Amino acid sequence: MNPVRPAGQNSNPHEIQYNLATWLESVAPKILGCDQCTPQIHVDQQIIRPKAAISFYRLECTHHKVRCCVKQFTHANTEELAKLYRKGQMIQPLLGGLAISTPHFLGFNSELKSIAMGFAQGEPLEDLIVTSFFRGKAFRKYCTTAIERLAKIQARLHSTPIRDDMPMAKPCSNSEYVRRYHELHVGEFANECLTIDAKSPQRVLDSLPAQFWDRHEKCLLHGDFQAKNVLVSNDEEISLIDLSFGYGHPLFDVAQFLIQLERLHRRWRLPHVQNLVRAYGEVFLSTFYGQGFNHLREDLAFFMLWSTTHSLIDDAKHSWPARAYIRHYVRSSGLSDYWCSV
Repeated sequence: MNPVRPAGQNSNPHEIQYNLATWLESVAPKILGCDQCTPQIHVDQQIIRPKAAISFYRLECTHHKVRCCVKQFTHANTEELAKLYRKGQMIQPLLGGLAISTPHFLGFNSELKSIAMGFAQGEPLEDLIVTSFFRGKAFRKYCTTAIERLAKIQARLHSTPIRDDMPMAKPCSNSEYVRRYHELHVGEFANECLTIDAKSPQRVLDSLPAQFWDRHEKCLLHGDFQAKNVLVSNDEEISLIDLSFGYGHPLFDVAQFLIQLERLHRRWRLPHVQNLVRAYGEVFLSTFYGQGFNHLREDLAFFMLWSTTHSLIDDAKHSWPARAYIRHYVRSSGLSDYWCSV
C-alpha cells in the first residue's frame, strides 16, 4: 500500500483524491465489515469548496457495498475535528433511537483533517423550496409538509438528553450570548444595515422580557441549521447533514434556518415569493413551538438579530452594488419582524 502524502491547503484535486483513496483503502475492511476480501474503491464525485473538499465513494467487496462521503477540511483545527468526531460517535446512537436520521461517522484521519461519513440520500430542502417558487400548489404543499416534519425532527434533536461524559461545550446563558454579541467586530456595513427602527440592536435588547436575561438553555444544537443541510428523499424521509453538535439555546438553530429563508427571498425577490417564504417560516415556527418550546418564543428577536448580524458580516465581502441591495433588503423586507410576532 502506498504511503499517505501530507495534505496541505494548496493540494490539487488529484493529490487530495490520492490521499483520501489511500486512507479509505486502509479503513475499508472496517467500514464494510469484512476482512476476507480485497475492497474496491470507486469515486463518484468530488466537490472542491473554500472550506472543504467533499468526495463521494462506493466501497465494494464480494459480500457488501457501502456508499460514503469523505469531507476534508482545508482550514480546520485538528483538535476540533477530533472532538467533533468523538461527539458524533457518542450522540448518533441517541439520535437513531429518536428516529433522527444523520450520516454515521465511519472514520477520522487527523493527518488529512478528514471525516468519513455514511451517505445520506435526498435533495436539499433549499432546492425544493426554490423549485416551489415556480411550481403549483401541489408542490408547495409538499414543501410545507416537509418543513412541518422538519420542525418536529428539530424539536426532538433539541430534546436529546446529554450525558455528563460527552465532550460538549459549556452551556451558554442568554446574558452570555448578549455579552458575546457586544464583543462582535460588526463592521461598518452591518451597522449601516441594522441601526434603524426595529432593526436597531439596542431597540431589540430593550424590548426583551425580563425573564430572557436569566434563561439558561442546555439543548443539543445542529450548529449549522439551514435548508441546504436538510435532505429530503424520494420517499419523503428527512436527513440532517453537517451537524456540528453544539450546545445551547434552541432558537440559535431556529434563527439560522429563518435567516436562510430570508436569503432565498433576497435572491428571488418576486412578488409571490415573500408570501411563500413567510408562510414556510410560520409553519416551521408554529410546529416547533408546539413541541414544547412555546415558552421560548420571546427570545427569538435576539437570536434573529444574532444570526442577521453574522450574515451581514459575511455579506460585507460583496461588491458595492450587492451591498447596496442587501442594505435596502434588510431595511425593507420585514420578514424577521413578522416571524418574531408569530
